[in-house]
Amino acid sequence: APDCPGITTSGPDFTGVFINDAGALGIKTAATFRLQSGKPSFSAATFGFQEETEVVAALQSLASSGLAVNAFSFGGYHHKVFTNRPPPSTEAARALAKTIMKQAGNPVRGALRLAAMSRPGGAGFLNKYPWSLTIICEGFDNRTAGAKCRRAKKILRHHGGRALPPTLGYALLAEPFQPIASLINGLGGECSVPTNCTVPPSAAQGVIADLDKFFADHGDTMQKHGLFTARLHLLYGSMFGVEPLIYWPDALSPLRLSVSDSAEQDALAQLPANPEARNIALQLRKSLVSEVFAKHRAGHAQIGKYYPLQDALATPGSWGMLQRFKTSVDPNGVMNPGGLGLT
Repeated sequence: APDCPGITTSGPDFTGVFINDAGALGIKTAATFRLQSGKPSFSAATFGFQEETEVVAALQSLASSGLAVNAFSFGGYHHKVFTNRPPPSTEAARALAKTIMKQAGNPVRGALRLAAMSRPGGAGFLNKYPWSLTIICEGFDNRTAGAKCRRAKKILRHHGGRALPPTLGYALLAEPFQPIASLINGLGGECSVPTNCTVPPSAAQGVIADLDKFFADHGDTMQKHGLFTARLHLLYGSMFGVEPLIYWPDALSPLRLSVSDSAEQDALAQLPANPEARNIALQLRKSLVSEVFAKHRAGHAQIGKYYPLQDALATPGSWGMLQRFKTSVDPNGVMNPGGLGLT
């Protein structure tokens, strides 16, 4: 590696080729991170919306403003997921409160955040709105983070949002890694598969319109076999992201069953296999990529396995060069065989 990482004026820096290679080109044994001195401060807010188009428009405006370090929206289905979760144990609640107090920076601000989050009925307020949008703003100190959040709130109000308790934002700051069961299993034990894409904010409304049409065109088949969808949106830096999820009734795999709530595992283990619905779900996922995402030349967060890297490259020559490089660094093909679609 060069003595000054990131400075390559003296020639090409081939170390960058190992970034996002899905492990197909080598095994990383060390990493160097540029750290920021001092502890950043955060401010969060959640707004409710009646229309998905309003949420998307708000995210488009946020993307150009640069105010939010994180912004993500959920629909009615995920609102039910949040409100149906059992309350945390006393020990877990204390740990969460301790983390929130620490992140707040001082006792008064921490107490105010806890008071704003502690509402009767938990997160039930989300169910009053078909859509919600949560933002997290960052600054070198609480004053800067708060000022950014206030400006971002004006954007959300301009697009029709109504202020809600900031429970989601501060909870996710304190516990960013959510239970995997709620991500891969439905409320009724359904299986699910995600898809995702990123596009410039200017293309966001077009992607949403095409997703609506896609699922409407397949609505009869989905209804017949018990399939349904849910959707969330977010910002990847200055890019707009959307993640449609497809759910279908089926027997749970050992992994899905193992991460399920222990009190429900016996009942979930009795769910019958449904290969027909499963095949339809997987075909819909494949069609989403080829018919909707490809139309908008979308990027993907997990390209190289399900999302075809070869099709995303500009020219056939680019793929050939990548294959030759793979052969030179991994002549026996032992580094994650199939990663990025390489052999």
